[in-house]
Amino acid sequence: MGSCQSRATNPIDAALLQALIQAKKDRHLKGLTFNELLLKFPKMAAGFRKVRKYFDMLDLNGDRVIDMREFTSQAHKLGLDMSLQDLTNVFDAADIDHSTKIDVFEFVLVFVVVHLLSPERAAALPPEIRTTLEIVEDAFCCFDASADGYLEKEEVQTALCTTNTPGRTTKALSDKLFAQLDFDGSGGISFKEFLIGLEKMVMEEFDDEDGEEDEEAAAARRDEEARLLAATRMKRQQQQARQQQQQSRSSSGSGGHGQKHSSSGGGHARASQQESFVPDITNQGTVTCHCCQLRLRKQ
Repeated sequence: MGSCQSRATNPIDAALLQALIQAKKDRHLKGLTFNELLLKFPKMAAGFRKVRKYFDMLDLNGDRVIDMREFTSQAHKLGLDMSLQDLTNVFDAADIDHSTKIDVFEFVLVFVVVHLLSPERAAALPPEIRTTLEIVEDAFCCFDASADGYLEKEEVQTALCTTNTPGRTTKALSDKLFAQLDFDGSGGISFKEFLIGLEKMVMEEFDDEDGEEDEEAAAARRDEEARLLAATRMKRQQQQARQQQQQSRSSSGSGGHGQKHSSSGGGHARASQQESFVPDITNQGTVTCHCCQLRLRKQ
């Protein structure tokens, strides 16, 4: 398949490859099965979601890709205080399909550069992202039996067919993963291909949780709209009641109302304890009440 350096077409690619080879030597990792990696998917999903929040922050025009201008002008938000040439190299390393744009899956490669090549900046990364990258890096190093920074077809098949976790089959997922990983059809898988392939699998399985959150938010909005509608209706009913009161007062005569009010006696006192009392001083100086107005209108 060629030497490590011959496969690296970008200065940062070469540095990443050497960092992975060194990590394989330094981390003294125990064996890892693909089933054990599957069990870490939920934790990885949290990191990938965090990466997407940063992606949205840099995607200024909302077209779901980041071009060179957006990246270089917003890189400081990621803590990338680099020269323009270094930023260009980072961008090129993340642009795995050479489209001159970074999509939502490729964007995680920017954080890989920080995590593997800049320990000081890596320490400032959100813990969810650090954890996700560490899981993927450890898995790649474990599966890379030859420690050359690439997964050959035999290594991938061995990793995917090995299982120590009972009760869960990996065959369907293994076939799907292998088809996703070897982007260029070379028969070998780079770390960047491995990472993006895993990201797609993880987010395909767990991205529906975002939909559940959206549904909860939509339900909350519907509840709020219903509350506002009920409040509006109540306000309208109160306005109508006040208008009816005014019409009743204007249509009732002072004499007739006086008789009605005086004849009610104790009954009115008892009724006033049960019905709303809205006092109003008329032109004649008498006190009218809501319960009396309703009775006068019934006659």
